[in-house]
Amino acid sequence: MLNHLLNINRRSLLIIKHSSNQINRYKNDYSKTLNLPNSGKFELSMKRICEHEDQIKKIAKFDSLYDWQTKNRSNRPLFTLHDGPPYANGDIHIGHMVNKVLKDIYLRFKLLSGYQVNYVPGWDCHGLPIELNAIKNFKKKSKKSQAVNISLNHADPLEIRNFAKNYAQSCINIQMESFKQMNLLADWSKIYRTMDPNFMCKELDLFYSLYENKLIYRDYMPVYWSISSQTALAEFELEYNPEHKSNALYVAYQLVEYSSEIKKFL
Repeated sequence: MLNHLLNINRRSLLIIKHSSNQINRYKNDYSKTLNLPNSGKFELSMKRICEHEDQIKKIAKFDSLYDWQTKNRSNRPLFTLHDGPPYANGDIHIGHMVNKVLKDIYLRFKLLSGYQVNYVPGWDCHGLPIELNAIKNFKKKSKKSQAVNISLNHADPLEIRNFAKNYAQSCINIQMESFKQMNLLADWSKIYRTMDPNFMCKELDLFYSLYENKLIYRDYMPVYWSISSQTALAEFELEYNPEHKSNALYVAYQLVEYSSEIKKFL
């Protein structure tokens, strides 16, 4: 009885093995019916891919397209796209790519429609992330120089600004190289940076023009302030906790004397 069962098991194993061999044979036969290119001889490493992309750029002359259309379409109607600049505070991410690619698609559409396009990329060199990074570097330098209890309130503002400027410029260089790899239709020789003195002077001129035309006035306005970061906050940076119960008290006092400023509102 035992021998009989062993024979059955051996026979089952042989059948299973034979079936799997048939499947593999059919699979191999089926794969031969596909007319696919054999890329086994062309192994593409990351280095080879980069070299291949550089060769395509040189042959296609992507970098010269913007200059070409500027020279050869000077008599065509001009289409200007103002670049809402990215923050100069790190490497590019998918959001940068979506932003730049959408703009590039529209610029090329205008180019094919007979326009001369004007697109100058720029960078926003101000903002809380850059400021926080400058403060972080300032603290690191203070520790290395063995400075004791240096408060940000007593720090040299120019030194912190230099940290912020150098950090922003390093991020601009990194982002610009990444954008160039995307072969965007842009003038990279005339970029603008919001920290450039020339840019800031023009901004002040425009501000004064608004003031002269009485479109700007001076008044009191509540500003959100972060005690921990020691900086003003925008509304989108605020987070409210609906579960929070404040222990703050509002106490009303009767004014004995009114200042001239308060009398204006009475």
